[in-house]
Formats: sequence, structure tokens, C-alpha cells
Amino acid sequence: MKEPAATRLVGALVFSGLLAVLLLDGGAPADRGAEAVVAMIRDSVGP
Repeated sequence: MKEPAATRLVGALVFSGLLAVLLLDGGAPADRGAEAVVAMIRDSVGP
């Protein structure tokens, strides 16, 4: 597992990313945006 600092960073990125998606897209395509954010974070963090 990753360090707690890395876990907190990822959590913050996910949270802020989802907030940004919801605010910018008005909630309609939020699912696609959330999937894109999660995919980006998975790529950067690794398996």
C-alpha cells in the first residue's frame, strides 16, 4: 500500500476533481467526468 500522505493526496485529488466536475458540468455528464478523474488517478498511482 501507499504511504498515508499519498493516500491523502489521492483522496484530495478525487474529492476536488469530483467537485470541479459537478460544478462545471452542472451534474449532467458528471459520471463520465468522474470516471475520467478516477482513470487519471489510477494511471498516476499504478495498480
